[in-house]
Amino acid sequence: MSAADAERWLRLAASYGNGRIQSVVVTGGEPFYNLSLLQEVLGSAQRNGLVPAVVTNAFWARDATEAVAVLEGLPQIRMLSISADAYHRRRSHFRTS
Repeated sequence: MSAADAERWLRLAASYGNGRIQSVVVTGGEPFYNLSLLQEVLGSAQRNGLVPAVVTNAFWARDATEAVAVLEGLPQIRMLSISADAYHRRRSHFRTS
């Protein structure tokens, strides 16, 4: 997806039904894989009056410092959902009883 396509689609979504669509959720693949495109899409959402949300697997958040730095660069995000399950976690993170 190009930034220009996203801008056009978000403009259309925002104008649908006199504002019936109020939010947009950016999801995978993995939106944080291309931070510059994500930043452009989130900016487009805001410019078109949509509330931006993102679903991520948080591969980019290797520690708290890095996570905060990445998120500070994306202030447009109004909701962040982290998608994870046991099959996508490293074994070293599992507790054993």
